Amino acid sequence: DYDIHLNMANAFALSPLVHKTEDMDKVFNQSDIITVHVPLNQDTKHLVNAKRLGLSKPDMLLLNFSREE
Repeated sequence: DYDIHLNMANAFALSPLVHKTEDMDKVFNQSDIITVHVPLNQDTKHLVNAKRLGLSKPDMLLLNFSREE
């Protein structure tokens, strides 16, 4: 579904379990499941990379819902 009223502030208010971070290495290191929903641009091109996958738990599940390459 698409929610035209959902923005970053509303998304973080959905659950007290949702936390904002800018430390992607920490996200990959601590997460059991990661979903990726980003457009391909200069800031996101290597968001998922070998280094970050190496930081991940052995059984971490990565779901890529991004588009492009």
